[in-house]
Amino acid sequence: MWTSDSNKSYITVTCHFIFDDQLYSPVIATKDVSNRHTGQSIAATLTNIFNEWNIANKIITVVSDNGSNIKNAINEHLLKRHHPCVAHTLNLSINEAINGNSDINQILKKCRTIVGYFKHISKATEKLKDFHLQMNLPPLKVKQDVPTRWNSSFIMMERLVNIKAPLSATMSTLPRAPNYLNASEWEIILDCTHILKPFQIMTAKLSGEKYPTLSVVIGYTTY
Repeated sequence: MWTSDSNKSYITVTCHFIFDDQLYSPVIATKDVSNRHTGQSIAATLTNIFNEWNIANKIITVVSDNGSNIKNAINEHLLKRHHPCVAHTLNLSINEAINGNSDINQILKKCRTIVGYFKHISKATEKLKDFHLQMNLPPLKVKQDVPTRWNSSFIMMERLVNIKAPLSATMSTLPRAPNYLNASEWEIILDCTHILKPFQIMTAKLSGEKYPTLSVVIGYTTY
């Protein structure tokens, strides 16, 4: 299930099957479920989709996020086997770890302020580009994160680490720039990127569409 920019809720069903030794993952339906999010209502919507495609008796398992309403729809109403999405479970665990650390959250807020400054002040962005060129580095821009998505915060921090030298030089020339990161904060950011990098790779691998992702779960989760 997902929510559009206009705040309407939808459920999308993707069907995974093998034909002629080739894995296929077509999207077979997207339905509006804005009215009710109960397990019974979701089950009714899914039943209509399954019947429309004549696949109700061909379903081996249903994979979804960990929402209680989805699990209720699949287990209690559709009486199908439910397999929680491993990537989603992993993301929930990492978000909980990050949100529970006040020091990391304060540093992330500081990073967002710096990134937001460069996103809105064109002169600062131009200076950052100039310092890249002076240091014979390919010009890179800052990356804005989405606070609810840890992987975007990882990408933001990783980019700051990659442009630390030109960024530091740029910030020193901007009198109205926000507070910069100190040495200990940079160390924490570097530690975070080293810790989160394997999880970023793992999440990407578990989200693949060209191969059966279940086969990589044990290898990655016991790493």
